[in-house]
Amino acid sequence: MLQQSDSIINWDYLQERRFTSTVSNSYLRLLAALDSGWEVKSVGLQPSPQPGEPKEFCFILVRHEGRESRNLQLPQCRELAQFIANERISVWNEAQFGLL
Repeated sequence: MLQQSDSIINWDYLQERRFTSTVSNSYLRLLAALDSGWEVKSVGLQPSPQPGEPKEFCFILVRHEGRESRNLQLPQCRELAQFIANERISVWNEAQFGLL
């Protein structure tokens, strides 16, 4: 079993770019997290931290029967929107963000 520090290092490793592709990096990062055993608990849409940039999806991910969770914030893109639609995930909006 991984020690706490090992799981943090592995989480940070997921955030690194893997290779160049025509698919968005945001979508690839989500797929890497899912392939590593994380599950989507919920998704929100919130303002971008930088003016003029796209809004961000905030994926709340869980694993180990919900005992471990992480937030994965990814810039809004077509592939992520399609994933959310295909999986029929409800998206909470930025007004609800502070309530979670």
